[in-house]
Amino acid sequence: QYSEASHALNGSVDQLRAELEQAQGQVEQQRQRQEDWYNELQQRQQALGEQYRAVGEAWGRVNLYRELLQPVQDNLNTIQSKLETIAGLLAQFQEANDNQASATNELRQVLQPLFS
Repeated sequence: QYSEASHALNGSVDQLRAELEQAQGQVEQQRQRQEDWYNELQQRQQALGEQYRAVGEAWGRVNLYRELLQPVQDNLNTIQSKLETIAGLLAQFQEANDNQASATNELRQVLQPLFS
């Protein structure tokens, strides 16, 4: 009777050991998945940090270019204004020249019969 009980207990112990080994395997698999997930998360966080740095550098360049180009834009605006003024004066000059040519032609038409 003790032998049967001992044999039954040994069987139960063997079964519990097998279940324990299975549980340890599952725990190890879960730990490995969590470690893999953590490593991926760390890589993504590092990539995000690099992207933030790249964006910061780009904004720095944009602001620098903006500061460098503003005086050029101001000069271009001044030149454009002066060119518009010159274009207006040229239009007035052309109009005066056309009026003078018209007046000269009229005078020539009036005076031509007198000299003929």
